[in-house]
Amino acid sequence: MAGNWAEEDWSLQLAEAGAADVSMHDLNTGASEGMQKARNEVMKQRRERLLKEVGGRDKQSLSVEEMKEKNRKALEARLKAKDAMLPAGWVRVESRSKPGSYVYENEHTGERQAWFPTEPAIKPVEKEQPKGLSEEQKEKNRKALEAYKKKMEANLPAGWKKVESRSKPGTFVYENEFTEERIAWIPTEPAKKEAMPEQKAEVKKDAVKAKAMYPYVAATAEEIDLLVDDIIIVEFQADNGWWVGTDVRSGQLGMFPGSFVQVVS
Repeated sequence: MAGNWAEEDWSLQLAEAGAADVSMHDLNTGASEGMQKARNEVMKQRRERLLKEVGGRDKQSLSVEEMKEKNRKALEARLKAKDAMLPAGWVRVESRSKPGSYVYENEHTGERQAWFPTEPAIKPVEKEQPKGLSEEQKEKNRKALEAYKKKMEANLPAGWKKVESRSKPGTFVYENEFTEERIAWIPTEPAKKEAMPEQKAEVKKDAVKAKAMYPYVAATAEEIDLLVDDIIIVEFQADNGWWVGTDVRSGQLGMFPGSFVQVVS
């Protein structure tokens, strides 16, 4: 989550295979061996179904430019539909570090996140400055707060470090050295080593690889999203213009238009 942060909903597919409530996050952070086997079985069945169905699709009749325009409209419709479901206080904005992709911003705090929010944005409570404080008292309070922060930062729990904020240069946050998770408040507990390497598509030495030349928005559950420069491990190329493969970035297996990619090996 990822420009495209949507993940394939493995929890639904695995539920059909008898492994309920399993998400890609669960699989990437230590799912049980039984759940891993269930996922592998679902992948096997999906691959067999895709290879059987791709040849029966109608031949692509649109040009690449027509496909790109159709795809642009589909992406725009998807984003509008998601925007309509945004909880109060959140807005979709273009990413500063990755122009062309989008993130979600808290309208009250300016905080940004890559995943789709599920709760209303938190609005910070503004505390009124105590009335009657002299400038001398305000300066005394400021120095006391600064001294407190320095003391806390000098004794950060194991695994945390102070780093400059990406979204607000000049301010600082605290980063988990193991997972790279960042928080704005001073941590009080040691950092957790809970992240595991994400599952990636297996690349065989003789595999045919292709690179996405244009973004593509999946129109059905059997298709996959593509971002520009995505690398796809191609498993089958049908005469009707539809290909089957696995996107290395997302790990998703599915159909996609062969005219949107270029073979690189």
